Order: sequence, then C-alpha cells, then structure tokens
Amino acid sequence: MKRNILVAVICFLVFGTDFAISCPAVSNWSISPKLQLINKSVQISCTVTPLTNQTINGWTMKELKHLESGTVEGNIIASGGGKPIGLTVTPSASVQFEDAATRSVTIYGNWVDTSDPDYFVGETVSSKFNIVKIEIKQGDNVITDTTHDEIVGKKISLTADVSPKNITITKKQWTIPGTRIANFVGNSTSGTVTSLTVLTNSAIDYYWVDGENGRDVEYAITVDGNELKGKATFNTIKPDSDVQLLGTGIVTTGSYKDGTYIHWGDVNGVPGISISGKLKGSTGLTQWVQVVKSDVIINKIPILENKYLYHKATSLGIDKTYPYDTKQDTNDSPSVSLSSALPDGSVCDRTESFTMWFMFKPQVDSAIYVPLYKMDWDISGTAKKTAGSWSGSGKINTNAFSATNLYPNWNSNAEVYTITSEEK
Repeated sequence: MKRNILVAVICFLVFGTDFAISCPAVSNWSISPKLQLINKSVQISCTVTPLTNQTINGWTMKELKHLESGTVEGNIIASGGGKPIGLTVTPSASVQFEDAATRSVTIYGNWVDTSDPDYFVGETVSSKFNIVKIEIKQGDNVITDTTHDEIVGKKISLTADVSPKNITITKKQWTIPGTRIANFVGNSTSGTVTSLTVLTNSAIDYYWVDGENGRDVEYAITVDGNELKGKATFNTIKPDSDVQLLGTGIVTTGSYKDGTYIHWGDVNGVPGISISGKLKGSTGLTQWVQVVKSDVIINKIPILENKYLYHKATSLGIDKTYPYDTKQDTNDSPSVSLSSALPDGSVCDRTESFTMWFMFKPQVDSAIYVPLYKMDWDISGTAKKTAGSWSGSGKINTNAFSATNLYPNWNSNAEVYTITSEEK
C-alpha cells in the first residue's frame, strides 16, 4: 500500500496531472507578498495550515508534516551581488528585485504521515505578485531616492512613472510638504495666488514659497489595497535679505505741484517713509509691492449754519502700479489736494493704511516672485481752511519689517475711488 501511494504521486508528476484535482486537499496555502517595490527587501514566504485526518487513496493521513521548498522567478539581487534567475525558498527568503514585472513564486509540498514517512503525497502551488517601480522624474532626470537643492520661486515640474504598466492603480497621491502654490500673477488691477489643490495627477507643477532642508516629496499609489511610495528629497533655499525702514518724514501743509496739499513728508526734503532692501549672498530680481488696505478721505464743507456737506472718498487695492518699485531703495509720501474753491470752515480728514512687501524672483525660466518681508504702516491727518488759507497736522505710524511667506492680494486699484455725499 505504501508503494501504491508513491507510484500514484510519481505518475501525477510525469503526466502533469493537477494534484488538487487528483487527491483531496491537504493544506490551506497562503503565499505572500502580492506587491513590493524594486530594490527593496522582499520577504517571500509561504504560510500553510495542515488539515489532519485526510483520507487519501483509502488511507487516513494523521499528524501530517510539511516539507516545503520552492523557487522565485525574476531578476534577483542576491547577497554578494550575483543575479541568479531562480531562488530556493525553504520556507522563506529575503530578496531584492531589480526589475519591475509580474512575478510568481512556486512552492512544492510533500505531506507525510509522521508515524511512517513512507506514506506521502505531493502538492504544488503558485502565486503571482507584482514588483513595482515608481520613478519620480524632474525633466528627463530620474530623482527617486536622491537629494538636491532648489530655490524658492523656481517652477518645479515632476512626473511619476509607474511600471509594470499592466497593474491597476486605484489611487494616486502626491505629498509635497512646506508652503507651496500653483502660481502667482500680479498686475495693476489684481494679484492672485493659485493654491496647489490637484495632487492626484501623475504630473505636477508647483512653486515653493518657504525654505527648509530635508523635504520628502512622495508619490503614492494603491494597488490591490496596498500602498507603495516613491520619494525624492529637496533642500529648499530661501535667500536672506537686509530690509530696513530708513526713516520717516514730517507732515506739512502748503504748496505742492499745482496746488495746496496736506503732505505726509516734506516736499522739499525727507519723504513720508524711506525703505531699503537688498539680497544677502544670493542673486536674483527684487521688487516692492504696496497694497492700500483702506483709504478714507472726508471733506466736511459748510453749506448753512450748523449744516455740512460730507463728501467721502474711499478706496483700496494695489497702490497705483504693480510693482511699486524695482530699485533697492524706495519711498512714499502720500498727499491730499486741498481745494482753494472750498469756503472757510471746510475740513479735510484722511486715514490710510498700507502693507509694503519686499519680493524675490530667481533668474530662471518660468519663475515667479515670492514674498520675503512685509511692513504695515499708516497715516492720518486733518487740514482746515481759515481766512482763505489751509493749515493742518498729522501722523505717520510704522512697524518693523517682518519675514513672511504670505503673498499680497488685491482685486482693485487704489486710484479708483468710491464717492458718496450726504448733508447733515
């Protein structure tokens, strides 16, 4: 009887018969893995659950013992640097694959009755799994698992290439740390930041605004419920700069240009504010951008005894032009025209607040400006006409420049005023 079982198994092997059909199952097979990355350590293993008391060809197999071995196909990076085509798995092996493809592992099992080893039956089981390659490219260069430097404001264009091509990817996701945007566009009517929100395409363009070392940009895919990631590391450089408020002027009232004005700054001397900005240890373009947060001008004009016409002008937005200036040093001296046609007793009040930005752009193709520093400041003042002449006073309030990653934002020009009038 022992010999009959052995002969039956040998016949199956010769004629290629499927053991799972020819004799009852004697094990529950589970081979892993199903998904791994190239050049990463892969643990190939086979988990077996014995099924005892199985009747095979009239014999009941008890206390079954599994003797297993197997092979793995693929271009394998073995210890010592060789590249064998096959690898023995007894019962597991740690390997690395250098090529991306759908591979298989085959396990050969012999089940024996431990009370009498001459009684045995053979089984074979195979399982396919995917060895996946994720390549992150910048231009034509593969940068996966590398580290390199980039400057803020430079356009970063990345693509992710996944192989083998026959796998079904159910999810794709970029992870890009830091302050990053899709774009910034400014002109004399609007300044708009486009947020980076689409992170699921295989190709992505973006700009870093802030600097930091060791940023891991990852591209993750999900296949058969398993997540795999490729990454590239960036050191993002934000240039240092020296930005200063050089001084403030006085508030004067008198002749200026073609009329009479209240002027925040001496028309013949020190401007209202004077500022300076320059890069330290870096090269690139710089610009000043000033946004008016609020400007309110109210003319109080007497029309009857104890009755006045209030003429109000309000505005906000970019301060006249974008950019405000491109020189290293710049200044600002706001003013309000005081009409000679207004009667005595007329009063002009003005309050205006600003934010001034110092911005940088690297001299590379498709770069954008990024903010380096900003300063909030404001003015206020009042002028009154008495005996045919205007006189007035006011203040200039400033703050220190502070480093920032926040962009200026506007959707109007401060030279366009909204006018309202009322009597009271």
